[in-house]
Amino acid sequence: MRCAAAGVAMLAGWCGVARAAPVEVQVIDVGGGVTYVSPGEDVGLRIGTRVSFGDVTLVVVEVNAKTAALRPETGQTAEAALGARGTAEVAPRVPPRPPEAFREQWPPPVVPVKLERDLSSQFEGPRTRTRIMVIGSGFAAIGERGRSVSPRGRASGEARVIATFDELGGRPLGIDLDVAGRGYSVGFNREENDPVLVRAAQLRYGRTFAVGRLRHAATMIGMLDGGRVAVNVGALELAAFGGIVPDALSGEPDPDAARFGTEVAWDDPRASWQPRVALGVYGSTFEGELDERRAVIAASAGHERVWLDGWGEAQQFASDNPFGANTVELVGAGAGITWRSREAHAGIGATFLRPERSLRLEAALPGDWQCARTAGGGCVGGDYWIATTGSAGLRRAAWSLDAVVSVGQTRGVSIGGQGDPLAIGIARDGAGYLRGELRTGRLRFFAAPAGGRTAFADWVAVELGTGIALARVDASIAYRPELLDERFGERVTLHSVVAELRASVSPAVDVMLAALATSGEDRSMLAVLATLVWRAR
Repeated sequence: MRCAAAGVAMLAGWCGVARAAPVEVQVIDVGGGVTYVSPGEDVGLRIGTRVSFGDVTLVVVEVNAKTAALRPETGQTAEAALGARGTAEVAPRVPPRPPEAFREQWPPPVVPVKLERDLSSQFEGPRTRTRIMVIGSGFAAIGERGRSVSPRGRASGEARVIATFDELGGRPLGIDLDVAGRGYSVGFNREENDPVLVRAAQLRYGRTFAVGRLRHAATMIGMLDGGRVAVNVGALELAAFGGIVPDALSGEPDPDAARFGTEVAWDDPRASWQPRVALGVYGSTFEGELDERRAVIAASAGHERVWLDGWGEAQQFASDNPFGANTVELVGAGAGITWRSREAHAGIGATFLRPERSLRLEAALPGDWQCARTAGGGCVGGDYWIATTGSAGLRRAAWSLDAVVSVGQTRGVSIGGQGDPLAIGIARDGAGYLRGELRTGRLRFFAAPAGGRTAFADWVAVELGTGIALARVDASIAYRPELLDERFGERVTLHSVVAELRASVSPAVDVMLAALATSGEDRSMLAVLATLVWRAR
């Protein structure tokens, strides 16, 4: 009788697990053949899940708690419109069987190896969810700059593995790994002789606790070797963190610098505008001396076709700081608004930045990286960079048009100060880019004029090219003449050929290869960039 009851319980549990439930998602962005939807894992989406938007079916290739990236099924090219709502059939997580289900169910004694195999085939407890991505990239260039410089080559390569393991042992335990092996022929990393960079190696317990090499200690705060604890109440989160700061050049643990702080965040992805607001304060020490004292705020919200974002950061300095800074300064701020539909987009944003200034960076970098220096070597202070950028575009079945305009202003060492490299001044710059494309079948033809003005040169260029798009391959080639008018030099002409190849070998593998060959009085060089991305399913 007990065996029969256990069998009925197991059958009912199996039927409950097998029954899929429909969930609804919404498209929040579209670009590069990828459709982004929200929410993600929180409602049951997994890699390989199919999402239907009417007659269009897309497949999940990347997913996190709040968003997912989708691509068309093999052989398809259809896309979903921005703001469109789709549905997916997802199955709830498989719960472990209750102990009663195994009562009097053990097989008779057998050889231990066979016993282990039989039990593993019967038990259907929680399984660890694993996501792995491998990114390989390589860059090589050879050439000369100026007629008096002999040819010189440089090369670099990186193999990066990003892995996430969730629900270890059926518990809310997780591990995040982000490790890269690198090689450089020139530059800081060759001098540091540090071929391995660990961006993340952390152990998590839900959203409550994380320890190890944290990829992000908090909003707008990067890597930290330490820990983070948080308390979550609904959409509100209160967190505190602390640890040592990795070396600015090599990424190695550096006990000379420590960072600590707290953050409060409100994040509600299920609300209409999906708002997120985070406010944090943090400080740091360097060689036992109090260093950074900062407050940051970041906010974003989006609804259907509109996305808003903004951020700001203020820093307090000691009265006798070596940077010539005021006691309290706004060291960075930005805001932007973007509107997107299936056929058009427009956006505008502004950014204000001051150089990063801290005792830790002063010890690691050349002195003129943090401020303009006087003849005596002291900091003048007041350096900043501000830029405003606007973009717009329109896409039709047979043609598209996109434009970007940017204007900026920089205060610091003026290279235009009558030959005096220590003259302090304000330099203004601007740039514009327009690209038009015509499509006929699989072929496309494009033209892209551009021009700009900087403190050291004016330039104008136009790119003329053609491309072809096949089922899984996209290739293009273009010729770009450029006129460069150096402010304190001569006017020169450059000629470049640009070739690009992108291939989606499968939903799990993408490959890109780009080559640039340039010839002219200013420089002659050949550069090649290759990238491969593999996502484990």
